[in-house]
Amino acid sequence: MTQINDRPMRERIARQLGNNRYECAICYQKILYRQAIWSCRTCFHIFHISNRCIVGWAKSSRQNQPDGKWSCPTCQTRYDRIPYNYYCFCGKERNPQTHRGDTPHSCGNPCGLKRSADCPHRCNERCHPGPCPECPVMTTKRCNCGNIVKAIRCGSGDNVKCDKICDKTLECGVHKCAQVCHVENCQPCSVMIVQECYCGKHTREVVCSENYMNPKYSCGEECGRLYNCKLHHCNNKCHPSIGAGNENADPDASGCGECPTSLNRIKHCPCGSKTLADLGVERKSCEDPIPTCNNICNRVLPCGGAETHRCPQKCHTGPCPPCTKKTNVVCRCRSMSDTLPCAEYLKLEQDGGQVLCAKRCKKKKSCGLHKCQEVCCIQEEHFCLQMCNKRLSCGNHNCDMVCHPGQCPRCLNASFDEQFCHCGRTVAPPPVPCGAPPPDCHFPCSRHHPCGHPVTHKCHSDPTCPPCTYLTDKSCYGGHEARRPIPCNLAGFSCGRQCLLPLSCGIHFCNRNCHNGLCVQPNEKCTRPCPVIRSNCEHPCAAPCHGTEKCPNEPCKHPVEVTCECGRKKQMFKCHEVEATFAKNHTALVNEQIEEMQKKTVEQGPLPLRKSPSWEKLNFMTCDDDCKKLARNKKVAEALGLTTNSEGTLVDSENCTITYTDYLRSVLKQHPQFVTKLEEEFQKMIDVFADVSFFPNIRVSRNFKITFHKF
Repeated sequence: MTQINDRPMRERIARQLGNNRYECAICYQKILYRQAIWSCRTCFHIFHISNRCIVGWAKSSRQNQPDGKWSCPTCQTRYDRIPYNYYCFCGKERNPQTHRGDTPHSCGNPCGLKRSADCPHRCNERCHPGPCPECPVMTTKRCNCGNIVKAIRCGSGDNVKCDKICDKTLECGVHKCAQVCHVENCQPCSVMIVQECYCGKHTREVVCSENYMNPKYSCGEECGRLYNCKLHHCNNKCHPSIGAGNENADPDASGCGECPTSLNRIKHCPCGSKTLADLGVERKSCEDPIPTCNNICNRVLPCGGAETHRCPQKCHTGPCPPCTKKTNVVCRCRSMSDTLPCAEYLKLEQDGGQVLCAKRCKKKKSCGLHKCQEVCCIQEEHFCLQMCNKRLSCGNHNCDMVCHPGQCPRCLNASFDEQFCHCGRTVAPPPVPCGAPPPDCHFPCSRHHPCGHPVTHKCHSDPTCPPCTYLTDKSCYGGHEARRPIPCNLAGFSCGRQCLLPLSCGIHFCNRNCHNGLCVQPNEKCTRPCPVIRSNCEHPCAAPCHGTEKCPNEPCKHPVEVTCECGRKKQMFKCHEVEATFAKNHTALVNEQIEEMQKKTVEQGPLPLRKSPSWEKLNFMTCDDDCKKLARNKKVAEALGLTTNSEGTLVDSENCTITYTDYLRSVLKQHPQFVTKLEEEFQKMIDVFADVSFFPNIRVSRNFKITFHKF
């Protein structure tokens, strides 16, 4: 850092510390001259030494870190030790005592810190905050290519350059750097060279810096070169020469080595159970056939897994035929075993694959939220590598940590711009923590209020102002009455009366209590019954409301009570059914009277057709036998001077008791048999009346008490 940037930083930090205006970047509280501090040696920010500040930050930062280090809150510089102890800025004195006129937290001694890795001179200023000034010592420095030497200031950090070609030998050791004198290391060699394969069939152009260690390459095709026998060709893939780089190698030998069928290599039959001497065969050259025996080949095949499969064929030359058996295999997590044909097993081995089962791992990862879900899992520790990316409490940034249990840490971002309230009259100085609300303002709200009443609330950051509570005169929702005082924020009030506003149909009125809003929604239709009176029956229309249109020509369904002539029988009919039933019953009655008149005409002469004067449309039902019995019982009760109700039952029949004179009581005592006989005769007479249904509601008891009840 140059002096232009360093001096203002040192002076600003010293001035803020001296005026007790420097704030800790963690707790945003002022750092006083008597409080213990810690200063970062990279960004030079100063923090309190406490569990709430840098100590707590360091402990939390090094959790779940494999190297056990923690990071600076501002520049993320990694540190090993947690700063429990309080030192001065230069680190020489522990718990420094600040003297009057010195910078707080400074020991007052020469700094003595090393300015940079390139400068051998120590800082000679007094212990200070911030970076050390650049070294003022003059020194000589050679340019990067070493052609010229120049005198510069030690702390300037300038690099000496010339205008000549670098011409340094590159890493390949063959080519040289063609760039002009430069500061950084020379670039890798970019010269294109021709590279030949081992078998000599192909060539290619490659970059020298990537291939100078390997002058040749393998093309992957069949080698095709001759063995040492000069008769057979090598069928292996393109490969380096055998014995290349060995000083003791035979110069006349071929690069592919000895022939596989040479006399030195073939001493036994292909299965190895018998020698050539046992078979009585003598080979003179590598072209002679290799004799076989009658034994089983029994060579170990590459399949089988834990078992050993051997070739079941007779001794033969060349490769063994494919195995027809099956190999037992175990999946990677060892929770499933299966058998595969040996051909499939060998193909799987050649492809480098593993047998996997379909079982998914259900173990939870280190975050405690996600599950592994890997097929045939063999991991012992399940670390969650997903990003948390949850919204932090500030509402502006997302958590950039790996998925973790518990709550996300608070946002450590801060703004170094001033933060103003809505009206701009109150300001919060930087640094401002991310997500911090605007500062509290004690001035009245300056926003436009359409009601025009005096503002009683303070400046705020909410998008809308609180409701106006100024008291005014307002009418109810239906306009029935006005009241005072009503707060301004209320659109109206309900007076509790019936609304009675005309509905859109033009006939009905709203029957709800005084309310806010429309009586009927715009797309809603009135369904109340029509109140228009019919002209033929004087009942309301009762059809669903059809507005001012003509009422539909539908039968009246208003319920009507119809009785018989005496009024005992009652039945409910619909209005349109009364006329039809009345006409039907009237016709039947007339026909019945005509028949009676025709019978009597022969004896008494013709009689006029008569009709009961009580015959009306609402009592046209015909009386039955019960009605006739009820009428007869009423006549008998009237004759006896008894009181009955509408159903023919005596009133207080249970309490109606006959009182006898003393003379009759004395006769009962003197002639009990006569009285008993008389009572039996009365009982027989009442039974006769009951049999002919003359008066079935009278009974005489043993004590001459007559009780009326309904049988």
